[in-house]
Amino acid sequence: MRRQRGLTLVELLVALGVFGFVSAASVGVLTLAVNGQSQLELRTDEVMRLERARALLRADLLQLAPRPVREGPSGREAEVPAFAGGAELTLPETAPDAEVLFVLTRGGWQNPDSARPRAELQRVTYLLKDDALIRRTRPFLDAAADTPTLDQVLLEDVEDAEVAFLSEGQWRDGFAGQDDGAPGPDALRIEMTLPGFGRLRQDFLARVP
Repeated sequence: MRRQRGLTLVELLVALGVFGFVSAASVGVLTLAVNGQSQLELRTDEVMRLERARALLRADLLQLAPRPVREGPSGREAEVPAFAGGAELTLPETAPDAEVLFVLTRGGWQNPDSARPRAELQRVTYLLKDDALIRRTRPFLDAAADTPTLDQVLLEDVEDAEVAFLSEGQWRDGFAGQDDGAPGPDALRIEMTLPGFGRLRQDFLARVP
């Protein structure tokens, strides 16, 4: 009858070392998988936010309305075109803490059965504030200093943003109306730098329904 030989100390240490190595490797693989999933979810969220911003901007530009507005401390001091932006944009002090990219009047703001005391036109401002791209709206077209506004953050950590406007066959750095009386440009271009995406350039058609 053969006697079973137990593990020697050296063999036991080797076995424990191998087990420890395999365990560490397994933990490392699991950590990489978890981190990879987190990065994927973060990236997916960033892409979705970008797509939502593009969808809102596209909808605004395809619903332009030829309605200028009046702005100022009392809401009567200055007339601002239905669409204005870039180098041609001159506004009263309605957004002193932000860089306004462009402003527009759009239609299609549903008000079923006239349930609220407002028009179906809406004034929209796109601006940069605290490194965020913001879509600012207000309940009334003409605005005084105390007119309430609603800010919707579209994108965060925007390093910079530039706009250009296609008008009469040329891209321009500013817009305040066309010679043919059209209330907006033929297209808008926005360039911005975002973490994870780098420099982005998007072109959007603009027209009056």
